[in-house]
Formats: sequence, C-alpha cells, structure tokens
Amino acid sequence: MATHEIGHSWTGNQVTCRDWSNFWLNEGFTVFLERKISGQRLGLEFSLIASQLGNTSLWADINGYGVNNSYSSLFPQLNDGANPDDSFSEVAYEKGFQFLYYLENQVMKTQKDFQDMLGFYINKYRNQSVTYLEFRLTFNEWIRKSYS
Repeated sequence: MATHEIGHSWTGNQVTCRDWSNFWLNEGFTVFLERKISGQRLGLEFSLIASQLGNTSLWADINGYGVNNSYSSLFPQLNDGANPDDSFSEVAYEKGFQFLYYLENQVMKTQKDFQDMLGFYINKYRNQSVTYLEFRLTFNEWIRKSYS
C-alpha cells in the first residue's frame, strides 16, 4: 500500500535502524503509521482487519522459525556471519506494530499522546540511525515529561 511507503519518509528515512537486529524500528513503526492513516481514511474496521491479517502472517512466520527461535523475537540475534535475509519475515513488521499498538493502548492516555510521542522521537533522532535503546530512552523521557 502506498501509505506504507509514505510512512517510510519518517520511519526508515528520517530515522532509521542502526542494524538488522533493530529492523522493527523501520518496519513496525511504518506499519503502525500505515494502519493509523488507513484507519482515518478508510475506517477503523479496515485497519482492524489489516491488523488481523497481519497477525495471521506473523504466526505463520513464528511457527516456521519456531517459537523459541531468536528470529521469532522483536530483536533477533544475528550471529557473526549470519545472513540478515535469513531473519527476514513478517515478525519485524507485525510484532513491531503490535508492540507499538500495545504501548499506545496501555500506557498513553490518548491516541494523540502517542502521536505526539512519535513526533518527539522522530524529531529527536532526525537523520540518525538508532537502536531500540534510543527508542526506549526517548519513550521513557517523553512519559516522564508529559505525565509528571
């Protein structure tokens, strides 16, 4: 969908992952943005169906790798000499989306709060490569600043 590629303007181009183990920072964020935009343009039900279909693909890949395989995790460990293509699947896209959706719904007071936090994160790391640690620290910083 075009909205996915447009989402990469922010998450993937302006802020990008430092390495393949952090690939979900590009793809999970972009799927999250894609579904938010689609939900606004085409309705919440459209976005929820896309999420359900994505979850089905996610479970197929997790079962293919094995539930306890590192490639089934949000932060896969790529051993020295491992080909990153071997870990490429829906996991970074869908598990990343689900993690962000969880944060939005369990931690934030409103969806606008999460949108504001994403803007803060993107502006803070504009034109940089990051890891999940930078995201985590920024998320915590935003929570402390906004909810204290």
